[in-house]
Amino acid sequence: MTSQGILEAAEDVFARQGLRARMEDIAATAGVSVGTLYNYFADREQLVAGLLTYRHQQLCERLDRSVSAPVDAPFERVLHVLVRDLLEHFDAHRAFFAVLMQGEPMESVRTRSLCAIQTSLDEVVDRLDRVLARGVSSGVLSPTEAPLYAAALFGMLRATAVRTYRTQPAAGVATQSESLVRLFLDGARAPGGAPSRIEPTPKEPTP
Repeated sequence: MTSQGILEAAEDVFARQGLRARMEDIAATAGVSVGTLYNYFADREQLVAGLLTYRHQQLCERLDRSVSAPVDAPFERVLHVLVRDLLEHFDAHRAFFAVLMQGEPMESVRTRSLCAIQTSLDEVVDRLDRVLARGVSSGVLSPTEAPLYAAALFGMLRATAVRTYRTQPAAGVATQSESLVRLFLDGARAPGGAPSRIEPTPKEPTP
């Protein structure tokens, strides 16, 4: 039994019981003694942090395949594969992520976990930014608002996942990847619709 097997078991138990799950239950699910579990992870905080790091590494390795795609690969296809891979990761680990964000873990676990999550999100957005830069350099995307693209796309994906999981518990979001990429690239305007004319909002006078 390796630390990887323990982490897989820990995610399963945390998803079902929350982050206050007993270490004994995790050990039993992993098929190891409690002593063996503690040989790998000194406490629950270290176990949660290890699980987050493990999943983050898996996701980044998967996304890096798109980031390192050949320069002549069509931008739209590269972007779609990256978005699909990201959403499949969301779907595969949704129960654990929900517990992590909505549960009531010990404060030390929650604080460290949220820091790890933020680091992971920053690195995911960075990878999106690097792929979207291909769209700018190839002329598919306008360079004007380029600094906004990665955060805007990730925000759209995350919001869609959160809403889908809340309103349709049995549904996933990976099947919507193509539609989401199309919405991001082409917008929601009807064919032939007039271009946007957003007038500046006048500032209210300072009292």
